[in-house]
Amino acid sequence: MMATSSSVTSDDDSVVLLTGTYGNLSKFSLVHQPTTTLRPGEEAAVFVRVLSPQTVQLGKTTDPLCAIHRFKIWWCRPVFQRPVPPETLLLLELIQDQYRLVLPVVLPLNNHHHKSFASSSLRGSYVGQREELLLYSNHKETGLYVGIGKDPYALIQEGVSLATQLWNSPTTSFSSSTLHDRTQRNNVILEKLGWCSWNACYTNVTGPKLVQAVRALQQDHGAPIQWMIVDDGWQHITTPSEAADKADGFQWSQRLQSYREDPVKFANLSLQETVQQLKRDLGIQSVWVWHTLAGYWLGVNPKSGSFQEQAAIHYPHFPTGIIDSDASASVEASVEKGIGIPNDADDFFRRYHTDFLAGDCQVDGVKVDAQGVIGILQASRADDGAENNNESAQPKERDAPVFRLHDAIATSALANFVAASSHRTSGETDIPPKQPTNPSILHCMAHAPEIFYRFPTLYGGKGVPFFRAADDFYPDNPHSHGPQIVACAYNSLLFQHVAIPDWDMFATGPEIGEDILQCHAIARCISGGPIYFSSSPEKMERGRPKWMDWICCPNGTTLPCRGTALPLPNCLLQDPLASNAEPLVLWNTNGGGFAHDEQSDDGERETTTSGIFGLFHFAAGGTWDYSKLTYVSNDRMAGTDLEEDGGADVELSPALIPVFAAHRYAGMSFLATSFVAHTVEILPSPGAAMSIRLQRSQSNALTVYPIHQVSCGVGTVDFVALGWEGRINAGGAVKDIQVNPDGAVEMSVLGCGDFLMALRVNGKEPSQSWLEKAVFSVFVDGAVAEYNTICIIASEEAAISHKAVPSSKLQTNLLQRGFLPVVVAMAPLDSHHQITIKFEN
Repeated sequence: MMATSSSVTSDDDSVVLLTGTYGNLSKFSLVHQPTTTLRPGEEAAVFVRVLSPQTVQLGKTTDPLCAIHRFKIWWCRPVFQRPVPPETLLLLELIQDQYRLVLPVVLPLNNHHHKSFASSSLRGSYVGQREELLLYSNHKETGLYVGIGKDPYALIQEGVSLATQLWNSPTTSFSSSTLHDRTQRNNVILEKLGWCSWNACYTNVTGPKLVQAVRALQQDHGAPIQWMIVDDGWQHITTPSEAADKADGFQWSQRLQSYREDPVKFANLSLQETVQQLKRDLGIQSVWVWHTLAGYWLGVNPKSGSFQEQAAIHYPHFPTGIIDSDASASVEASVEKGIGIPNDADDFFRRYHTDFLAGDCQVDGVKVDAQGVIGILQASRADDGAENNNESAQPKERDAPVFRLHDAIATSALANFVAASSHRTSGETDIPPKQPTNPSILHCMAHAPEIFYRFPTLYGGKGVPFFRAADDFYPDNPHSHGPQIVACAYNSLLFQHVAIPDWDMFATGPEIGEDILQCHAIARCISGGPIYFSSSPEKMERGRPKWMDWICCPNGTTLPCRGTALPLPNCLLQDPLASNAEPLVLWNTNGGGFAHDEQSDDGERETTTSGIFGLFHFAAGGTWDYSKLTYVSNDRMAGTDLEEDGGADVELSPALIPVFAAHRYAGMSFLATSFVAHTVEILPSPGAAMSIRLQRSQSNALTVYPIHQVSCGVGTVDFVALGWEGRINAGGAVKDIQVNPDGAVEMSVLGCGDFLMALRVNGKEPSQSWLEKAVFSVFVDGAVAEYNTICIIASEEAAISHKAVPSSKLQTNLLQRGFLPVVVAMAPLDSHHQITIKFEN
C-alpha cells in the first residue's frame, strides 16, 4: 500500500515508529498490519521503499541516541548528540523504554548486483524550529528499515539481516546471527599472536629488515609470533624507492608499477626468499601482505609495461555528506589524478594472487586497504559537466570493471587464501593441516554499505572475512586511543553481523603509557578478533615484556572470545568520551564447544564457559575535531559530576551478559575475578552485583564463571575452571565444560602454561583429611597428570605430594574465599587439550 504523511494517533501512550512522507510501505518480520504507531511494549519493524525525491523527511529525533556515521570516506565512528551527523548508516534511539532503530539500506537497481545500486544515509537538519531526520539518497528509489523493541542487539541483528537480503542475490544462503559460523575459524589468525610491520617499519620495508625484526622480537623479547602482516612499502610503485624513503606521505600519490616486489628494496632478498626464511627459520606459520583494492593508493599505472592497455583512470565523486564531515576528501590526490583500475579484475587478481603472491611467494593472506572509494568512482572527473559531486555520483550504470573488483578479490581470496597453510610447505618444514577456516583476507578502509552488506554474496556462505572495525591505531597521538577503542566497540554493533571485526594492531614504546597500553591489550583480548602488535624491537624494553603474558600463552596461543565485544545496554546511548562520562563497559563470552546444556540461536547446542567484562574510563580523554581533522583533547573536567580524583564506581552482575540472564542459570552461583587487582567475589545468583572502582584513563577486565556442582562420595563439590592464570582473558582457555553423572568434569582447553582450577566441598574449603585422601585425579589428554593443591602450609610440609604454597595474589584470594586452588602445569607442546577431573564416589 502507499503510505503518506503518517502521523501519531491521538493516544497519549502511543509510540511512534516512523513519521513523515515516504513511498511503498512493506510488512517485515513482526509487523502484522501496516502501521507506524505502536502501544508501549509492542514490537514491530517495517521496511520502507522510497519512491520520491532524493531527500525525505522522516520526523523528529529523540535523545538519547547513538548514530554510526562515516566521518571519512574510509571509516565510521559513533556520535551521541544531535543533530544526527551526515552519512549516518545506523541510528539507535530510546523512546520511552524501547529502542528504535533506523537503518538505511542499499538496493540493487535493475537486478544488476555488481553494476549499479541505490544507497542512502541519514542526517539531522533543522526544519523551522525543530530538528528533522532526513533520508538522503543517490537515487530516486531507495529504502530503510525501521524497528522498535526491547532488545537492542536483536533489533540490529534483524535490521542487518534485512539489509543483507535486499542487497544480495535471492539465492544467497546467509543468517545474520552473531557470526553463527564462527566454528569455521581461521585458527592461526584468531588463536595465535601476530605482528604487523607498519609501526615498526612504516614504508621502509626490505626483506632483511623484516627477517631481522622478527628474529629480534623472538630472541631478544621472547615474542612467540606465529603470523605476521607485511604492510605498505614492499611493492614496486612509480616513485623510485630511494626517493620514497625521504618523502613523508609520498605514497598517497603513487601507482602500482608491476606485479612484483620493489626491485631495489628486495634486491638482496626477494619476497619469496623473505617468506621462506620467515617460515623455515623463524617458525612463522602464516605470512600476509598488504595492498589496496586497486593495487596501490592511486591504483595501477596504465602507462607501465605490466598494465599498458589493461587499465583506465577513474575519478572519485564524493557525496556532499562526506565532504561536510571530511573537507580533506576534496583535495585527495585521487580527485586530481584519478585511480588506475584494471579493466579485467579477475585477470588482475589471478596474476597478482594466484601466480605471484600465493604461487611464487607462498603468501597466505592479504590485508586490503583503500576500499571505501571504489563505490563512488566513475570514468569522468568530478568537474566534468556535473553541478556537484553528489549529483555526478548517480549510479545510472556503474562501470563494471570498478565494481567487479570486490567480486574478483573475494573469488581470489576463496581460491588462494583459505586454509592456505594446510597444503603448503616452505623449504623442509611442513606446515601441519588445520581445520576448515575463514578466508585469510582483512577488508580495511571499507566502511561503505555497498561493500560490507555484499559480503554474504561475495563469500557465498563459504566463510566470514575479517573486517577492520574502526580508524587506525595512532601511537603518536595520545588523544586517539580512547576514540579508537570506542569506535571499534560501537561500530561492531553493525559490523559483527557481516564479518569478524578486527580492532587493529597496537604498539608499545616510550610514547605509550602503561595505562593506555593496558587499555589496548584488554580491548584486543576481549574483542573476539585477531590479536597482533606492531612494536619495533628497538623501542621495546629488554626481555619479555609483562604485557605479552597478559595476551598470550608461552607458545603464542591467544585466547579469543566466542563472539564480538559489545557495549552493555546502559552504555549504548552514552558517549564514553564526554567530559563527565561514566566508564564504558563491554561484554563478551567464552566457550563455543558443543554440549548438551545450551542451544544457540542457530539451533546448535553450545556451552558458555565464562563471561568477561572490559571496563574503560575514557572520560575527557580525547575526541575527533571535525575542523582540525584530527584527534584532540576534550579535557573539560571543571563543573562535572565526577569526583575529584576522576574515579567512578561500576556495578556489574553476571545477568548483564544475556546468556547468563537465561532461565537455566537462575539457580546458579558465580565466581568473579578481577584482572588488575586479582580480587575474588562469590556471587550467589546471576543478578548479584559486585562493585569495581576505575580511575580516569584506566581499564580492567572482570571474568564471571558459573560454579559447577559435582556430586561425589564426600558430598557436593563446587568446581570452577579459571584457565591460564595471569592472562586477561584467562577463561578463554576453556572452550567446553561438562559435568557427568559419574562425578567427572570434562573440559576442552586451548593453550598452555599453569592451568588454574578451584573447588570447595559442601560450600567450604576442603579439610586437611579430605586432601590427604586424594579423592580426585587429573587426566590431561587421557594420561594421569601431576597437579598441585595450593594450601597455606608450613614450608617443611611443602614436599608433601600435591601441595604447594600460594604463588600469586589470586590464589591467596581464592583461599580466603573458601576455594582450594588446583594448578596443572602443561608444557607448550600443543595448544589443544582435553582435561578430566575425576572425583571418587
